[in-house]
Amino acid sequence: MLNEEQIEAIIFNACMKMGCRELYPEIEWSFNHRFTSQAGNANMVSKFIQFSSKLFMVATAAQQEDVIRHEVAHLGHSFLSDNWRNERHHGKEWERLALLAGAPLGANSDIKSLAPTKKAYCKCGEMVISKNRHTRIKRGARYLCGACETEINL
Repeated sequence: MLNEEQIEAIIFNACMKMGCRELYPEIEWSFNHRFTSQAGNANMVSKFIQFSSKLFMVATAAQQEDVIRHEVAHLGHSFLSDNWRNERHHGKEWERLALLAGAPLGANSDIKSLAPTKKAYCKCGEMVISKNRHTRIKRGARYLCGACETEINL
């Protein structure tokens, strides 16, 4: 797993490459052991990035770097755009900044596949759902399959 110094260097370099040097000192980040639904999450207002310690533990260094750059690109997008609230979070401008920051687009930057998953069923057949969705279904929540529009069962 990347150490604190390495993470800070990645954040700094991503900010420099996106042209928002002034953003770097404002960024704060931490690991959260309860955060498992995604590898990272950036809050554009507080300029705070939260990383999943559980997902980072099983990710490669390259995957960790991709997640860091991905989240910094979100902060860069909000920092450089006056209209970021009305733009898509993974829209064209974010994509441009993500590429400048060195984050790959698409599935390469996603380490959600490392998150715990469970099996569920609908008329289509078997599917994989998140552990959180599995727990919600066990507690009575109802979800419909997007393809066949039948209820998802455990």
